[in-house]
Parts: sequence; structure tokens; C-alpha cells
Amino acid sequence: MTEFKAWIDAVPIGTYTSIKRDIINQCGISEFVFRNWRNARTEVPYLAKKAINEIAREYDLPKAFEI
Repeated sequence: MTEFKAWIDAVPIGTYTSIKRDIINQCGISEFVFRNWRNARTEVPYLAKKAINEIAREYDLPKAFEI
């Protein structure tokens, strides 16, 4: 299991949709790419990792990535 998969699976159900939407919008990706990241088909780029950590901070969640 990847860092991203473990983190996204631990996101509370009530906030999952809004976090997913924020990741897609801030990283400028499609839902297809999001699913690829979640399922470890492609690697999450460095700049996207930073953006995802910022989103996690906005929602008072632990960091998704150690960078």
C-alpha cells in the first residue's frame, strides 16, 4: 500500500469528497489521474505531494507524504 492510498483511506467519510475535489482542482488533474494515484498505477509527483500536504493541513489531517 502506498503512502497516498493509506492516507486517503484514512480520511473521514464526511470529508472525502471535498478533499478529493480539492486535490483534483489544486493539482490540475482529472479524476482518472486521481484514481491512478490512489491505486498506485502512477506515482504522485513532488509538487502534487506538497499540494496534498497543504490540503491535509487545511482539514487538520496528518501529512500524506514525508517530503
